[in-house]
Amino acid sequence: MKVQIINHPESEYLHLCSPMSDSTHVVSSRAISFLTFFFFKEGCYKVEKQVFSDHTIILNPGKPYKVEHWLDGVYSSYIHKTDQVAVLAAKRQYRGKWTESSGIFVITVEKDKFAQFAQNELSILLSKQQLPPLPDPYTAASQLCTLATMMLDALTKKMVGSKLLFETLSRAFLVLFVQEYGEVEDGMPFTSSFTAEDYYHLIRYIETQYHENITVEDLARVSAMSISHFSRHFKRVTGKSPLAFVMSYRVEQAKKKLAENLSYADIACECGFSDQSHFNRVFKKKTGMTPKEYHNSL
Repeated sequence: MKVQIINHPESEYLHLCSPMSDSTHVVSSRAISFLTFFFFKEGCYKVEKQVFSDHTIILNPGKPYKVEHWLDGVYSSYIHKTDQVAVLAAKRQYRGKWTESSGIFVITVEKDKFAQFAQNELSILLSKQQLPPLPDPYTAASQLCTLATMMLDALTKKMVGSKLLFETLSRAFLVLFVQEYGEVEDGMPFTSSFTAEDYYHLIRYIETQYHENITVEDLARVSAMSISHFSRHFKRVTGKSPLAFVMSYRVEQAKKKLAENLSYADIACECGFSDQSHFNRVFKKKTGMTPKEYHNSL
């Protein structure tokens, strides 16, 4: 999780997807590594033309302000009203200007990891596009604005438990965002032999048993299929082998426990790894960091 609080308007163009080195106050956290949180204090801002690599969420918790933007080269002018959200999907070209805002949240989410979050945390398979075009450029989003405000408070007040509260609020924000704006894949290759209901039932099983030794045989039995039949259908639907999916799920749960300052040996045991060495190898392979490196970055 990267967080930046911008205390004054920038005299130059802003690069929302890269660090802003001239901000006067920066608060950093790594609760969720694929979400970046910006808060722009009151003022006027410009955004240089760029193609966003991440999904970008713009929230207005304050008074209405005027927006001029060019999305994929098409000019539009709007009033961004209080408690409204603008959602810009990744790979869109954007240039814009915000006039006399009283405070704006800009939250970016890495596209690939957003899909993994939806699948691992909510058992939701998003479409390739992930976010459908909205009928209106700005839509009501009072709950998202409230959560973003609470996230900012958790970071700036520096109270005991602030990091844990910030992580909890961040996950709640992402869950609500997926539910409200995520485009669920309706063309997944489910069949009469392996239905969507079978998939969700299987995910529930993994959620309750991931700390135990789960075999392909166990998963096939839950799905009432032969091992070969089950493995073939599961990979067709998720793009991963059953055991690779289970390992990814264990790593996501381990990340949460690392934030709780549990010992590495306890986390390895509670998340279903055979031992601490196994935990270290798998975690490094999946995240590019050792558990210790990840923990130190929180």
